Amino acid sequence: MQDSIVQDLFIGAEVTPEAADGSIKPVEEVSLFETLLPREMKLYVLMQLVVVHQEEFEIRLWVGKDAGMRELVKLSRVRTRFQIV
Repeated sequence: MQDSIVQDLFIGAEVTPEAADGSIKPVEEVSLFETLLPREMKLYVLMQLVVVHQEEFEIRLWVGKDAGMRELVKLSRVRTRFQIV
């Protein structure tokens, strides 16, 4: 059904000679970050991105260290329960 709708839309459309020979170039995407921001702002954004990633890494490292300590405590409890006297 969708194909028939698309075909109906293009039945009356005319193909221009420029479009037929492929000389029409696609519209290039413009990066607003690259074109509008001054260099100092770009560097500041990059610096803040690094800071955020570093903070997230440290949080994961700390959480991982805490989780490891909890597992060691759990293992020590299991070991003392099953230790032969």
